[in-house]
Amino acid sequence: MRLTVLAEHFKLNEPFAISNHVWNTAEVCTVRIERDGIVGQGEGAPVVYHGETAETLVEQVEAVRSEIEKGVNREQLKELLPYGGARCAVDCALWDLEAKSTGTPVHQLAGLRAPTELDSAMTITLKSKDAMASMARRYRDFALLKIKLGGDEDADTMRAIRAAAPNCRLTVDANTAWDLAKLEAMIPVLQELDVELIEQPMPPDADQQLDGFRSPIPIAADESCQTVEDVPDLIGKYQVAVIKLDKAGGLTGAIDLMRAAQGADLGLMVSCMIGTSLGMAPARLIGTYCSVVDLDSPIDRPEDREPPIKYTNGRMHLTPPELWGA
Repeated sequence: MRLTVLAEHFKLNEPFAISNHVWNTAEVCTVRIERDGIVGQGEGAPVVYHGETAETLVEQVEAVRSEIEKGVNREQLKELLPYGGARCAVDCALWDLEAKSTGTPVHQLAGLRAPTELDSAMTITLKSKDAMASMARRYRDFALLKIKLGGDEDADTMRAIRAAAPNCRLTVDANTAWDLAKLEAMIPVLQELDVELIEQPMPPDADQQLDGFRSPIPIAADESCQTVEDVPDLIGKYQVAVIKLDKAGGLTGAIDLMRAAQGADLGLMVSCMIGTSLGMAPARLIGTYCSVVDLDSPIDRPEDREPPIKYTNGRMHLTPPELWGA
């Protein structure tokens, strides 16, 4: 096998802001693995709070180049690379290579449901109240909006967004910016506005405060749910597990995490880092099992893969067979 790995940066229309970070580009590690003239490809995005960049992910892959080129399989890859974006990029490339080599789609190889069109959330990034309401108004015809919170005007912002998009399903994501008192204060507001999910309100080191906490709105673990190993600690604290392939170690790790969460009677949400259609393609296979799908990263972006996954008002169409997994 021949390995190609590189760091790539894709333009965004505007900065993507959450409570603790701002992205100015979509930076990813892209892996291509060629065997007998057939090329499989995958991407992984860095996790900023792990200190990763696209370049550090490339370094991780390069460090095991010889083992990969000797013919590593997905189970061996678990021992070769740690959880994260580097393993994700290689793992997804291996799935794509097998699909293209055998003529069997990835969902069949993995024993997953056939891909379908999905309604993805559109993320309203953290800005001023008026700017967020304006963005919600722009996307009011989407089925689902995901609202980034963690500012000083969270309650007023949510009221303004609901007025701007009265018919959309809403979820919120504080990205660890709240404490328990803020969560308790926000719940009645979110109930009033018919919000259906609260994502990672507090930091992972505050999870014990959620043990036995009774919220009328399900609480989802994102930063607290990165790999299959985190699932036991979610029980009794969270109601939903958020699956991100870049953290879980690719599609293989995401399937492991999904099965463990299902076994723990947790609901499922699939989400993404700031990536391209190549990163969304394997994640959509997990999305067929999820009550919330958040794979909007390529929407309204000036640069993407060719051919890209197409979206219509957040409706995620099927992955082009040339891109991945068919």
